[in-house]
Amino acid sequence: MIPEGIFQRALEIALNAPERLTRVRRMNSGTAVIDGPRGRRVMRGAAAGTGDLVGYVAPDGLHLEVEAKAARGRPSAAQQRRAAALARAGAVYVLVHGPEREDDLEAAVECAVELVDAAIAARRQRP
Repeated sequence: MIPEGIFQRALEIALNAPERLTRVRRMNSGTAVIDGPRGRRVMRGAAAGTGDLVGYVAPDGLHLEVEAKAARGRPSAAQQRRAAALARAGAVYVLVHGPEREDDLEAAVECAVELVDAAIAARRQRP
C-alpha cells in the first residue's frame, strides 16, 4: 500500500496547479515537545480533526479542508466532528482515499481532485 504522505503531497501539488482556483497547504495537527538549546518547547499544530490540506477556493475565499487517507484509512471521530461543523458553517471538508498500489497514484489523485471539485460545486449550489 502506498504511504498516505505520498498521496497527500501529490494531491497538494494537483490542487495548487496554476489553472485551478483551489489553494491548499499542508496542516499539521497535534502537539510536539522539542528540546533545544534554551530548554523544552511545546509546539502546537492545528486542532484535532483539521484536514491534512487546508486552504480556500477563489475568487470568493470559500474555506476548504481535504483529509487524505491511505487506501483503507478511516476518519477519526474528531475528523467526523470537524467535517460536520464545517458543513454547518458553510465550508467544504472532503475525505479522499489514496491508492493501494503506487502505479495507481495518478488516477487516485485525479479522482480525489474530482471529488474536491464536486464538493465545491455542491456547496455553491446551497443558498
